Amino acid sequence: MQKTRTKPSAGNHDYHTPDAPGYFGARAGDPSKGYYTYRRGNWRILVLDSNWSEVGGCGELSPQGSWLKQTLTNYPAKCTLAYFHHPLFASTGAASIEVRPFWDILHDHNADVILSGHAHYYERFARQRPDGTKDLSRGIREFVVGTGRAPPVNPMTSPRAANSVVDSEISPGVTAYGVLRLRLSAGSYAWKFLPVAGETFTDSGTGQCH
Repeated sequence: MQKTRTKPSAGNHDYHTPDAPGYFGARAGDPSKGYYTYRRGNWRILVLDSNWSEVGGCGELSPQGSWLKQTLTNYPAKCTLAYFHHPLFASTGAASIEVRPFWDILHDHNADVILSGHAHYYERFARQRPDGTKDLSRGIREFVVGTGRAPPVNPMTSPRAANSVVDSEISPGVTAYGVLRLRLSAGSYAWKFLPVAGETFTDSGTGQCH
């Protein structure tokens, strides 16, 4: 049932097979690109491919970067959410500076939320700019949600990354598993981390669109 409404973004493991044939399908956008957009009410949703070496880079002048700028300019929305595999900010070695151009473009167009995975845990950041400066008025809130039962592969840093608010590390090397539920409303959003049976870690809150 969930598969029929899934709109995925490509991860690095999808490209373990050349050109990621197992990933692309009717709900995954144009297989020659790996990125696409759709609407959910007042929200513009952008699905990007952060596997830079596979899609011609993630820079502002790359095909994907140009498409992203054009889409945000031509199809403005009250609220904007983007998701792609590699996080710019993470309290592990999984942070990927290569996706900084995505953040630059999204921030310039007042995006509200970014979802990423790759790191095998959950972490929520305060609203911040692409350079890591906290900005509670125009910053983007990032969620790292890699809690699908894969074991942690990178140790968490101490102290945590700047602007990290909460993470799912229960004890060193042990993290909680579950999913993040997002409710997208007209001009606002709410989140709640739903743990698997037998675990108690959770995180919830609300935010307003810019």
